[in-house]
Amino acid sequence: MVGRFAGSKALATVGSCVALAGIQGAIFSVSNVFIQSGINSFGENAIAGSSLALNFEYFSYDIAVAFAQAAVTFIGQNYGAGNLKRCKKIFWECMLFGIGFTEILCVIWLMTVFKVIPTYEALMDVYVASWIFTGGIRFVIYMMHMRKLEKK
Repeated sequence: MVGRFAGSKALATVGSCVALAGIQGAIFSVSNVFIQSGINSFGENAIAGSSLALNFEYFSYDIAVAFAQAAVTFIGQNYGAGNLKRCKKIFWECMLFGIGFTEILCVIWLMTVFKVIPTYEALMDVYVASWIFTGGIRFVIYMMHMRKLEKK
């Protein structure tokens, strides 16, 4: 009887984690509805900026996830074979390639975003909104803080 249910505790543990991840995904989707309705209240430039930032986020996320999935596959194979040295090498190579290709995408994005939006005035409104939505505002706050420290 014990041997028959030996793996059920581990299975229940993994199953409950998967169920919690599904609930987390549902809550994330609902919260995005509220965020988007808040963005919509700021007008058409904020909506365009949010769309621009979201497209960039999707592209960069796909690149990062591709290398992460490759790392999971190759590390799993090498871990199973007992080759831990190669696991570390695969981790760092996938990490560097993921960062490198994401940076290349950033450069391409910055070179093309100015050609996508027709007028300079619209570009500045939309681009600033997209920059804020992708976290660029943190950099501005950091620079303002650093300037205050330099003046002291």
